[in-house]
Amino acid sequence: MLRLAISVSLLLAGGCERNGVLLWRAQSRGATIYLLGTVATREGEPARFDPRIEAAFRASDELVLESRVDPGASIEFQDRVLKVVHFPSGDTLHAHISPELEQKLAKVAERAGGSIDGLQPYRPWFIAIVIGNEEKKRLGYPISRPIDRHFADAAAMPVSYLLSPEDVVPMLTGLSEEANADCLAETLEATSGYDSDLSDAYRAWRRGDERAFVEAKRKQMAKHPRCARELREARVPILTRKLLHLFEEPKITFAVVNAMTLVEDDGILATLRGHGIAIEKL
Repeated sequence: MLRLAISVSLLLAGGCERNGVLLWRAQSRGATIYLLGTVATREGEPARFDPRIEAAFRASDELVLESRVDPGASIEFQDRVLKVVHFPSGDTLHAHISPELEQKLAKVAERAGGSIDGLQPYRPWFIAIVIGNEEKKRLGYPISRPIDRHFADAAAMPVSYLLSPEDVVPMLTGLSEEANADCLAETLEATSGYDSDLSDAYRAWRRGDERAFVEAKRKQMAKHPRCARELREARVPILTRKLLHLFEEPKITFAVVNAMTLVEDDGILATLRGHGIAIEKL
């Protein structure tokens, strides 16, 4: 293990003059966690990973993914979510979104062969998820996250997960009234530009250009920031707390986490540094 750790350190150091990667090494109390920030990709992208990423993966004792990516994962999440997506009896979507947003949603529903009446029982965050996922699938972006699946399929080591449906569902049901409407409004506006927005973020990720990546993601959220802000405020502390537990045992872990939750002053990396974790971008 020590020889392998030394070898990977030399390889990672030797690659510093190449393009960047959204990969960080966090170390504390004899434990090392390689944190790979990921992004939505089309099926089959990228075909190959930077050697620094593959070297860190091969050097690790354990793989940690943000959440499950096996075929049963979406079924488990769907079963949990369907219990909380409806308004209480007597309440409807109409009372929770503006007339302008309802008109936009009605047009989307009609194009899909439905009607706004059929959406009245459902909460805005759920409608946003369904519409967003369908548009991403149409563009070739699968829900099951190809980058995460690459490592899950290649792992000859224990695999664990940071988030379960029991973690994620309270994030959604805990959104404020304003954030709920923001999530839906953002999705309805973003679908027309998903192809270019997702491609911009992927290209920046591929180059390891953290600044361009953040700018691309901010562009997507600029008009309706409250949805992303509230979800981030709920998500980052949970992920950070679970990552901190990984430093309790002196081993090497390869963790695959949504890149946007890692970066910026309120992200996972900054929070880990606040706990005295030494972090280096590779």
